[in-house]
Amino acid sequence: MCDNDKKYAMYFPNMIDSRKDLFKNFYEIRFLNDLPVTKKNRFTIGFHPLIASYVLRHILWEILNCPGGNQFKKIEKYTINNEMYNKTLNIFNSIYLEGIKNNIIFSYDKNFRTGSSESSYSGLTNAKMLYIYSYYNLINKSEKYNKFCDNILNSLLLDMDKGGCCIKYSNNQLWIDEEANYPNFILNGFLSIIRNFIDLVECVNNTKVENILLQNKNILENLLPLFDCEKYKTSKYRLTTYGIIKLTIKSNNNVKLDPNDVKIKLIYNDKYTYLIKNTNSPALHDGRLTFQNNFKIINDVIYIHFIASELFQNKIELSFTKNNCNITKFEISQYRTGGADNMGTSKCLVNFKSIDFKYIKINNKFIININNLVEYFEPSITYFTKEYNKKLYNVYHYNHIDNLKYVNKYFKSNIINNYINKWIKYTTEWKDYKLFSNIKNVSLLPIN
Repeated sequence: MCDNDKKYAMYFPNMIDSRKDLFKNFYEIRFLNDLPVTKKNRFTIGFHPLIASYVLRHILWEILNCPGGNQFKKIEKYTINNEMYNKTLNIFNSIYLEGIKNNIIFSYDKNFRTGSSESSYSGLTNAKMLYIYSYYNLINKSEKYNKFCDNILNSLLLDMDKGGCCIKYSNNQLWIDEEANYPNFILNGFLSIIRNFIDLVECVNNTKVENILLQNKNILENLLPLFDCEKYKTSKYRLTTYGIIKLTIKSNNNVKLDPNDVKIKLIYNDKYTYLIKNTNSPALHDGRLTFQNNFKIINDVIYIHFIASELFQNKIELSFTKNNCNITKFEISQYRTGGADNMGTSKCLVNFKSIDFKYIKINNKFIININNLVEYFEPSITYFTKEYNKKLYNVYHYNHIDNLKYVNKYFKSNIINNYINKWIKYTTEWKDYKLFSNIKNVSLLPIN
């Protein structure tokens, strides 16, 4: 038996074979001493915070003599497997040491294929770790883990403009983003974070988390109408969309545009600022670059691919470091949901429409207001993009329904309940809706 198999036997003695196969072959989890490492979504093998949370959750089930359980019950409901607890002290400590390496809890290093170096950690990961370590410390009773959980919670409340995952929408409305790359407002991730908070306060007394849940309820009730897309009889995945603007530039000294002479930023609500990077992709619209801020220059035209917020004011700051330039034409692309092949994808139509726009010019800097985008860019609806057994499923719409049902057992909100019922009704209408019924190999049912 190799060392890794010994670790699996030690940490997961009662794990079912299908789950063990998932850990070994899909998540590619290996153990370096007592630290779980992986190549999943990484360029090199190393620590992955979210996958590490899956490992800890399974080990905690083993300690509580309920392998493969679900959310944890009150600690009094369990008998503690002391042998398993002592065997696994090191792995909880090893992952804790990863969490305290930086000011940002469980940050992603530069070797990740996903995520943003500007905002390098995930609200969902930290919420899961908060839940796990708070519960684990009911057994361990260590001051260091008490402090650690306080730090994790504080990281969740760190605003995005300070590199965190939190969006303080108003005085009593708080949104924690799943991935802190930009103000995404991803519903599925947010609901998963709320679920972890609810599970936590049902097991561990924490007044601060209870107050956060109240703010989460307020913002959820406020934004659910925006997540509803009656036009396409489905919910939206996020409250951001994606498109291209096309700027025709005239250089006053007739010098050819150079990407190194151009600096572009995207600014949301005069608060959250992101650099739009130059891309060398030969395609005008490259699917690999979707939901990334980037630009390319062709002759005297700048094509800016950018993530547009439905909630916040969008500004683009365009600077020329050498040339004295003017914008002579402003055009915007449009989206169509469904795509020409009807295979359940959204494709950008590169047929640009000229529009008027407002901007301020200060020396060689243009500040361009990009508003009223809904009529140009299609919303980011949930769609039939997950393939299973050669059929396409709308997984996230059903996830939204199930997660809303779960959180509303705690919130007991009539507003939330109304959207649960409305979104269930949408699924009964899909069979008669041409856009969905024409997709090849589609299943209108949830994956079960």
